[in-house]
Amino acid sequence: MGPSGRYAIIDNGVDRPVVTKDGVTVARSITLPDRFEEMGAHLVKEAAERTNATAGDGTTLTCLLTGALFESVANLAQNGADASSIARELGTIATSVVSSLERASKPATSDDIRHVALVSSNHEATIATPIAELLLQVGLDGLVTVSMTDSPGLTTDVLDGLKVDAGYASPLMATERFDAVMHSPMVLLTDKPLKKVDDVLPAMKIAKGSGAGSLLIFADDADHDVLAFLLTNKANFLTVVVKTPGFGPERKLEVLGDLKAKLGGRLLLENMGHSFGGVTQDDLGAAKQALITKDACLVIGGRGTEEDVKGRVELIELDLAKAEYDFDKDRLRKRRANLYGKLGVIRVGGTTKSETVERKHRVEDVVCAIRAAMEEGVVTGAGVAILEAGARLKASETLSFTEAAAVEALSTPYRTILENAGLLTEERRDCAGLNPKEPWVYGYDAKNGLMVNLMEAGIIDPLKVVTESVKNAFAVTALLITTDVIVSEITLKE
Repeated sequence: MGPSGRYAIIDNGVDRPVVTKDGVTVARSITLPDRFEEMGAHLVKEAAERTNATAGDGTTLTCLLTGALFESVANLAQNGADASSIARELGTIATSVVSSLERASKPATSDDIRHVALVSSNHEATIATPIAELLLQVGLDGLVTVSMTDSPGLTTDVLDGLKVDAGYASPLMATERFDAVMHSPMVLLTDKPLKKVDDVLPAMKIAKGSGAGSLLIFADDADHDVLAFLLTNKANFLTVVVKTPGFGPERKLEVLGDLKAKLGGRLLLENMGHSFGGVTQDDLGAAKQALITKDACLVIGGRGTEEDVKGRVELIELDLAKAEYDFDKDRLRKRRANLYGKLGVIRVGGTTKSETVERKHRVEDVVCAIRAAMEEGVVTGAGVAILEAGARLKASETLSFTEAAAVEALSTPYRTILENAGLLTEERRDCAGLNPKEPWVYGYDAKNGLMVNLMEAGIIDPLKVVTESVKNAFAVTALLITTDVIVSEITLKE
C-alpha cells in the first residue's frame, strides 16, 4: 500500500508464479488450511471483491480497514459489549464517514485525472501518462480494453466502435482472465432465441469457411444445450453469445438496429419469418475485434458504411425531437453518442511473462481508478481523507467505545503507508504534524518524506474507491461481530 508497497509472489500450482501488487489478485489466491478460519477469510475476500466490482480498485484498503476495525470492535465484544449494538452503531458510523468524505471531495479536473493515474501506477509515468490521455479522449462512457502483447512497453489507440450494455451468456466463454477477446469475428444479429444447436450451426459453418476468426451472436436468449455445445467446441472455433439488452422487443430492436448500422449484415427477425437455416454470408456482419466482459460488449470496427451510421443517427435525432420525458431523451442521446463513440485500446508487454501480467494488473487498476475519479470526484490521498473523516467523529463531545474503535481503525491506512515507506515515527504515529487549520489538505508525501499540500502535490484518491472501501469494510465487520456459530463439515481421519 502506498508508493513503497511491496510485491507478492503467488504460486498458482500450474504455471509460473504470478508477481503482483493487485489486491484482489492476492486476496483471491489466499486459502487457509483451517476450514473455520477460511470461512472468515472468505467473507473478507468477498468484501474486497465487492469493492473491486463497484469501484474497480481499493481491495487492499478494504482488507486493511476490515482487519483493523474487526480487531478493535472484537475487543469490545470480548469485554462484554453487546455485539448487536456494536453492529448497528457501525452502520451509523459508516454513513457518517461516507458523508464526511463526500463533503470533502471535489470534481476531478484533467490534471486530477493525470495525478490519479500517477498515484495508481506507483508513480510510473510511462504507464500513467498515456492511459490518462487515452481516458480523457474516450470519456467516462467510453469502453477501454487492456490486452497483453509480446512487445515490451505500453501502446494505446483510440478506435471507432460501439458498446453494448450486456455481457457474455456464460463466463466460460472468456478467453483472457474474465474477458472474451475475439479477432475478426463475423456477427449474427437476431431477435430470436437460440433454442437448439441447429440454430447456430449454419452461421458457424459460414463464419469458419470464410476465414473469420470467430463468431459473435446477439440473440434474445440461448438454451443450456446450445451454450454447452458452443463451450465444447470453443477450442475449435470460438463462438460467443450476447443476450441483447433492453426491456421489451422495441428496445432490443433499437440495439440490433444500431449494431447493424455499425457492422453491416441483416437482422434475422422473428416477425418476418426469417430462419436460421437460410442464413447466408451476406446476412452476417463483421468487425475487426470484439471484447466481451460479464456486463458489456465492445465491438471495434465494422462492415457498416458511414451512410448507414449517418442514417441511423438521423432517425435517433428525429425521435429525440419528439421525446417528452428526460429518461427517453437521455437514452436517445446515449445511443447517438455510442454510434459516434470512441474506444480505447491498451496493449501492455514486458520482458518476461510474469512482468507482463504484473504490468497488465497495474494498468487495469489505473483505468479503474481514473473512471472512479471521473464518476464521483477525488479526495486527498495518503490515507489522510479517511483519517480526517475519523477526526470528525472525535470532534463530538461524547465518543462511544465503538466510535473510538472506528477512529483507531480509520487511521490505519495513513500509518501503513508511512510504515511501508519507513517514515512511521512515534510523532507521526499519533498523526502529529497535520495542519488542523486546513483539514483534508495536508499530509505526508511518503515517496519524498515531506509534509505537503496533498491536493497541490497531486496525491489524491478517487472518492468512489475510498467510500466503497469504507462501506464494505464496515458491513463485513458488522457481520463478523454478530456471528456466534460456525457450521462446517468435518473430515474424519481413518
